[in-house]
Amino acid sequence: MATIVKKPVQPTVKPQAAGGMVYNNPTATSFANAADERAYRQANPNSDYTKSVDMRFLNRTSQALQNNTGVTAAQMKQYNDVANKWNYNTTPQIDQNKIQEDLMNKQKSYMDDYFNKQKQAQLDQYYAARDKAVGQINQQMGQVAPQYQQARNQADVVNLQNGQKLNEMMANNGLTASGENVTAQVAQNNTRQTSLNNLNLQEQQTMDDFQRRISDLNNPADENAMIMALEAERSKAMMDAYNRTTDQAYQRSRDAVGDSQWKSQFDYTKTRDARADAQWESQTKYDRSRDAASDAKWESQTKYDRAWQQKMFDYQQGRDKVGDSQWESSQKYQRRSDAEEKQWREYTYNHMSASEKANMEWAKQQFGEDMAWRMYENDSNNAASQGMSQAEIDFYKNNGMSLPGIP
Repeated sequence: MATIVKKPVQPTVKPQAAGGMVYNNPTATSFANAADERAYRQANPNSDYTKSVDMRFLNRTSQALQNNTGVTAAQMKQYNDVANKWNYNTTPQIDQNKIQEDLMNKQKSYMDDYFNKQKQAQLDQYYAARDKAVGQINQQMGQVAPQYQQARNQADVVNLQNGQKLNEMMANNGLTASGENVTAQVAQNNTRQTSLNNLNLQEQQTMDDFQRRISDLNNPADENAMIMALEAERSKAMMDAYNRTTDQAYQRSRDAVGDSQWKSQFDYTKTRDARADAQWESQTKYDRSRDAASDAKWESQTKYDRAWQQKMFDYQQGRDKVGDSQWESSQKYQRRSDAEEKQWREYTYNHMSASEKANMEWAKQQFGEDMAWRMYENDSNNAASQGMSQAEIDFYKNNGMSLPGIP
């Protein structure tokens, strides 16, 4: 018979705390302290106030489970106990879009932090290499002017020496005031100016080359290309993360459906288990009553069997005494027979002929002493029997009688 579980009935008296304080429709502010509030809920587990407190706890825990913010084992046990008490649906209603959004935000925050650090590290490395190269070029540019100034000074020294040689040559030849001297001086000055102009041009070209190299190092194209490559990698990683979070959100929504189906099946199974438990209890009671009757029968049969076994034991004990007495008599007779057999063998052996003694010794060696004497006894009995038979035949013949099969 199924066990009927009655639904808890609200007390008709006013709820009160363990200390005796009576509360009528209390709220959280109705209690003097937290201990008094806990005592009230323990004394009134089915009150509306206790239910409201339990529901707030269930909702908070469900939200924590949904957000995966961490729930201890003790909290999880309390959550399941309270949920079973109020028949609370413990399957959280999961919003797939919100889950996907939360997962995506976490992924984006992680990736932004990762790629921003990567970009800053590469930019710092790029700027350090650029600044080092620009510094080396500026150092080289600072050395250009002194180098070319020294080259111009050397050119002036050469031109001055050449001029002195020209003046000495003209003076020696008496051409100091001649037109040739003037022409030679003009040519000498033109050579000096050409040398200086070439040096100035080379200096300017060197400086221009250094400035171009600095401009190339400061060109933002390389920096922008590196940033664009990192941003492209970031975009690809974000797309991959989006696809992963979409799959995860879908899987979680499917898990929620599966959990709901499991909860429904679990509730049905609990109902079936309760019915099966009631049937088992009824069957167990019947089996126990049958076992009690069977035990009583077994006890009665056991007493009868024990009495019968005792009776048979007593009878067997008497029979064993008779058997022991008979065995003892048999042993005495056997011992007497063995003594007589020994005397007979000694007497018979002593009255045997030499050939019979030789045959006896041979038989003992071949078959043993007992077998040899049994063979001798058998041969003697056969001879005696044949002698008696022959005597009977001779009797019939001597009296004119015949026997069937005997001529």
